[in-house]
Amino acid sequence: MRLLTLNVWEGRLKGKLIPFIAGSAKNTDIFCFQEILEISAAQKARWRKTVKFGDSFAKGTAANGKIFSAARGALKGFSPFLSEPYTDGNLRLATFVSRKERVVSNEIHPLQVEHRQRALGADLWTKPILQHTRITKGGRQYNILNFHGLWVYKKWHSDTPERLEQSQAIIDFISGLKGRTILCGDFNLKPNTESLRMLEESGLRNLVKEFGIKSTRPKEYWSKRDKFADYILISKDVKVNTFRVLDAAVSDHLPLYLDFQ
Repeated sequence: MRLLTLNVWEGRLKGKLIPFIAGSAKNTDIFCFQEILEISAAQKARWRKTVKFGDSFAKGTAANGKIFSAARGALKGFSPFLSEPYTDGNLRLATFVSRKERVVSNEIHPLQVEHRQRALGADLWTKPILQHTRITKGGRQYNILNFHGLWVYKKWHSDTPERLEQSQAIIDFISGLKGRTILCGDFNLKPNTESLRMLEESGLRNLVKEFGIKSTRPKEYWSKRDKFADYILISKDVKVNTFRVLDAAVSDHLPLYLDFQ
């Protein structure tokens, strides 16, 4: 199977993003998206009155409130799964699975971690979740975990008590799973953090580290402090055929692509 994970940046580069998604469909079986939006006009108006983000964020939200619908239109041969918002900015996770694959279940697992902060002129909260899609193929079960880690203003991608707690919650959840596991998404972590090391020491292979990836952010958007944010971690029984970071500037993150069995 072939998986692509990408933080879509609320669809701010929608004109490039949607054609990229459509073009990737023929070579991809599973898409895992973070920061995807699907909000009504009434919700959008209500949200913009109460959450005063920076101008660029507000403009992006106004233009791309239906980015999930746009992605679904580009992926007609896929079954779409959309989570509830995990931030007060209505950001969601979305997983699309080719209808050729057998999906057993799609569930949301709250990590029981919450972070509230004053940032960008607003009081913000984030409650990270795992979107857990179970797929069976060739007599094997696969657990696809779509994830967007805590965003902590000023701490950026460094360790915090909440991030350590978040990693432990992920480890505890994975320990109860049967089958092969793939954890992917925007972790909001630097490679040398204890929060990421905890996941590695639990038995997961960090493919970004293993394959010597230099950055998961397009050069147009990364600063010296956050060249890394996105990862794919796998259980040791997953066989990797191909792993690479795609050079496609369709977001402020780069897509990660995995061919596995």
